[in-house]
Amino acid sequence: MKKKIKDKLQNIQWSLEQIEGWCKTIDIKIKLIRHYFPFQMELDKVSIQDTLLLMSMLNARPKKIHDFKTPNYLFSKYIYENKIAFSG
Repeated sequence: MKKKIKDKLQNIQWSLEQIEGWCKTIDIKIKLIRHYFPFQMELDKVSIQDTLLLMSMLNARPKKIHDFKTPNYLFSKYIYENKIAFSG
């Protein structure tokens, strides 16, 4: 019985650590977005064109976690290596 409780507590601790890391990632992304759109600005007022431009700019930024490659590059490489075609 004690072992089951201990295992469940360890699983909960692991889950909390994962959530904490995920929250830090979200905080960083919000700061990046707010770098372009100030905190005083309401995000529901941002146009689709501005949102797409920001998305393009953020995906063109090299990331340390990806060995300083951009998400755009990694996505293109994945598509090419797996021979994925998009139908339009």
